[in-house]
Amino acid sequence: MPPPMACARRHPRRRLLMLDHSPRALASLAGLVFVGLSAGPALAQNLTQAYDLALRHDPDHAEALANRDAAAANGDLARALWLPKAQLQASSSYSRVTLHPDTTPAGLSNDGSGGAVLVGIEQPLIDGEARAQSRQLRAGVQAGLAVYDARRQKLALDVAQAYFDLLKAQDLVASVLAQQALTQREQQAAQARFDAGRAKITDVYEARARADALTAQLVDARAQQDLAQSRLAEFTGLDDFAPLRPRTDLAAAAPSEALSLWQARAEDNAPSIAARRAQLAASQAKADQYRWSSQIKISATATAGELWRGGSDSALLGVALPDRAEGFTAGVRLKAPLYTGGSLTAQRSQAQAQARGADAQLAAAKRDLRLDVEKAWRAQRSGADQILALRAALASAQLQEQAAVTGREVGVRTQTDVLASQAQSFETDRRLRSALYDYEYSRLALSVAAGSLDDKTLAQADQDLTEPASR
Repeated sequence: MPPPMACARRHPRRRLLMLDHSPRALASLAGLVFVGLSAGPALAQNLTQAYDLALRHDPDHAEALANRDAAAANGDLARALWLPKAQLQASSSYSRVTLHPDTTPAGLSNDGSGGAVLVGIEQPLIDGEARAQSRQLRAGVQAGLAVYDARRQKLALDVAQAYFDLLKAQDLVASVLAQQALTQREQQAAQARFDAGRAKITDVYEARARADALTAQLVDARAQQDLAQSRLAEFTGLDDFAPLRPRTDLAAAAPSEALSLWQARAEDNAPSIAARRAQLAASQAKADQYRWSSQIKISATATAGELWRGGSDSALLGVALPDRAEGFTAGVRLKAPLYTGGSLTAQRSQAQAQARGADAQLAAAKRDLRLDVEKAWRAQRSGADQILALRAALASAQLQEQAAVTGREVGVRTQTDVLASQAQSFETDRRLRSALYDYEYSRLALSVAAGSLDDKTLAQADQDLTEPASR
């Protein structure tokens, strides 16, 4: 039996293919397959570009923006509570007075008309209810801004998820296509060896079975890719969005700070917590609104007006009235409840219970936030370790594939062993790329949980996205 190296020298092209079965070579092979399938080149785009498109196209963001603007109007409402209120009242009337003959010597009838214009101004001086309402409205402004910030960051994370899901789906299709191309060559080589009497017909059947299985797998992979493309298109509005993939030599690292520091920062900066705090402040202000002391209202008032009349009503009634009169009044008005039937007490009890519920919701939000931060923090740390492990596993899988091919030539390995080792190499390469996507996503998820995701964070992620993806 010839030595293994002798068999390798007999098939230099086969040996060269195995030596070049690196992640870059696998991606290149899949890319060559896609060249004939792409309708045309699309400009590769990064996460920041996808996010900018989503900000302009996504209806959920449009809703969040409208809600933020609506909440911002609460600030104007709060200021309006303490501004003077002016009111205009005007009236006009017509009258007819008739005296019947049984009450007067002769029946009399006369017409008359009149009108009035009054302008009133009221300026709140002391108003505990308005003060509490102002606190609620200003808390509503803060809650609206925080909710919008949270929705905006969540949109960035949703776009990133769709972005990396599309990359995963494209990698799966590329991997299956590359395996198909390699399996077809294996099938042809097995047929040639069988024709030369150096292999069994089962080798041909095994390669053919593998090719048929890959054909079925490709159908599902393409469906996943189409779905992922559609999902990203719903965010960006582009049907042919071409994402960039992370470079394969990316230096993945665990979070640079301890978990406790990230959790503390999240409680200080997370918009979800800020929104809950604002809602708690609004609930507490509502409870204060129903205090008895808050019902006392003192305001300055002033009224000026003019009255006029026409006709002969005054002569008819025997009263001399001027045709026109004008004047004004100014003073201070006090309003205080004496008895409300228990409604004030019931409303305050209800508002206090709602405030306790808001406080519990804040505590629950902090709990959930700590868990979200820990999940993202551990995902980034384990993701960095997994990338290192998969790189080592890929190198081992390639060596195993080389050994399987060499062993088949010397008769100690079967065609099944070769096909299995090739499939493992492709699968390990795909898992490595998927781990890179998950790592990048976990970094963004950690920033979102901590409330610190911004354009700078996306720009840092874009620095890792340099390789065009196969389409």
